[in-house]
Amino acid sequence: MSAQITVVRSADIRGARIPLEVLVDGSAVGSLRRGKTLVHEVADGAHTVQAVWKSDRKSPRRTVTAQDGDAETLYLGFVSERAAYLRSPTREADWLVLSTDPAALALHTPQETRVRMVLTAVSLLAYVLNLIAPAGSTLKLVTYVVWIVGILVVGVMLVRHFGQLYRSPHQDKAD
Repeated sequence: MSAQITVVRSADIRGARIPLEVLVDGSAVGSLRRGKTLVHEVADGAHTVQAVWKSDRKSPRRTVTAQDGDAETLYLGFVSERAAYLRSPTREADWLVLSTDPAALALHTPQETRVRMVLTAVSLLAYVLNLIAPAGSTLKLVTYVVWIVGILVVGVMLVRHFGQLYRSPHQDKAD
């Protein structure tokens, strides 16, 4: 009987042009580009999965136990997609993340990005309106409050975002 191991490459922009080689039980089974998925049929039992870039940059090995008809999914991405600009990977196993948890690769959700962009735009608009509003008017007070609240909310979201960057990229809830 057989099962499937699926490896999903992160769609983040960093490292987008670099194909990552996927190894199952030490043998190359294919390469992945940004946002692509690789499905590999395997026999039942335990298998090791690893990702390699430039033959010396490797992810930690993941052991996956496949049962008849099961599909095991792993998520792959560069550490630089999360935190390379804050701390450079020093060991070869720190360059790539191969995780059973898709959240291990996420900097932030697309919804958070949209909310942060909208709040920033509204805050900027309120600031500009505040500059051109006549002194002592209600409009000036309202735009000032909107501007301050928008800046505070975006600030809290950014602090939360940077807190996630300092999390270990190999931290996995499944382990």
